[in-house]
Amino acid sequence: RVAGRLAPAARRTASLAGALVPAAVLALAVAASAMMLTWPLGYDQGTLASVGDVVARGGVVYRDGWDVKGPLVYWLFAAVQRVAGAQPWVLRLVDVAVAWATALLLHRMLRDLVPARVALAAAAAWPLVVAAQTWDESLQPDLWIASATLVLVRLVARAGAVPARALVLAGAIAGAATLVKPFYAIFAILPAVAAFAYGRPVGRALALPALGAAVALAAGVALLAAQGALAATWEVYVRYNTQVYADSQSETVRASILSARGIYDRIVGSLGWLVVPRILLTVPLVLAGAVALGRRHPELARVVLGWLGLGLALVVLQGKFFPYHWVLAYPAGLLLATVGGHALVGDARASGSGPLRIVVVFLCALATAAWLARPARDLRRSTLHALGRYPDSTYVATLLEVSETNPATEQAVAAWLRANTAPGAPFFHWSIDGALAYLAQRPQLVRFHNKRDVMRGRGHPIVTGYH
Repeated sequence: RVAGRLAPAARRTASLAGALVPAAVLALAVAASAMMLTWPLGYDQGTLASVGDVVARGGVVYRDGWDVKGPLVYWLFAAVQRVAGAQPWVLRLVDVAVAWATALLLHRMLRDLVPARVALAAAAAWPLVVAAQTWDESLQPDLWIASATLVLVRLVARAGAVPARALVLAGAIAGAATLVKPFYAIFAILPAVAAFAYGRPVGRALALPALGAAVALAAGVALLAAQGALAATWEVYVRYNTQVYADSQSETVRASILSARGIYDRIVGSLGWLVVPRILLTVPLVLAGAVALGRRHPELARVVLGWLGLGLALVVLQGKFFPYHWVLAYPAGLLLATVGGHALVGDARASGSGPLRIVVVFLCALATAAWLARPARDLRRSTLHALGRYPDSTYVATLLEVSETNPATEQAVAAWLRANTAPGAPFFHWSIDGALAYLAQRPQLVRFHNKRDVMRGRGHPIVTGYH
């Protein structure tokens, strides 16, 4: 009798929770997105923005502004500046917009795999995944490439014939990603992975994407040639990256992937990330999702696992294990974890085992909480700071937990430069504060935007020739 009376109440509670959880995640995602607009520029973002500023002023990437990423990154930053001006919040707005566009695409994929409320909550979690990267690790081109791969998968992961234009567009996306990092050319094989999974001709799925990728790459090379930047691109992007940067960057990997030491270092680096609590708690859900998706949609499961595998392979190939490198695997991981969590809860309910259901729900809740912890904490601090209850000095100190630069100092120096120098007056700084030129809107005397690139290549003819 007691069980009979409690059952309707339990169902009402579950129904209420099912409605409240998506609403809560969505509200938190909107609040976190607003918070991200207030974040300053970190080490990488500041350098990207400053080189983009050089391009926006009519300069040429690599020749007039030095950095080690592909040219598309700086062209994008320059385009944003030309359209909306040089303000950190404008760049952050682009990052937030990409995050929400990605959430929309994830929702469209998930709504065919899980109930509507689960799909909404999982998709709304993507901006929170971006916020969890923190102010210093978000606004990275790797996040945008992760979103682009989702578009690529949506184009090719379908039953029946894929239109030629979709395959060419998928290849063009991979080609554009290659203009960010050469490693990302590997995504051009995703259409072939999908063709194999769905039983379509693989040759066509290799040839047409290769054509699209070639067109995108040719367009990038043509633009560099039109700007007279091919020689500088070879010196900086190719020779410096291979001869100096690749050997000096990694704190984890010191040897080639082809050597025993290199393999060992990459294993250690991978395991170091897998034991991070939010990753460790999510892995069982991802594995469960792979099994559940494989049972219901085996073709799609093969594509998603290939997508996840390519993202993880790129982390290992790069061998640096920076937090933002792992985001390439996050869209596929979130999709599988959502399917897995829903399947585990359903199986536990069907088994009739109360303890099993409690364990499964607890695991899902714990994994979710681990991902939401950092953005929720940062949102609390940001809110208190906006209300005047969190002093500037304390806010900066807590925000800068693992940062190499101090944005408050950068902003103060930039304000001084704007107030005490003419708009076209060049300046020089010997620091790693790459955002200074962008924030001050003043050109630099040298092509380097932080001293680290000079120090890494000290004495190297490429660096010496670019002073």
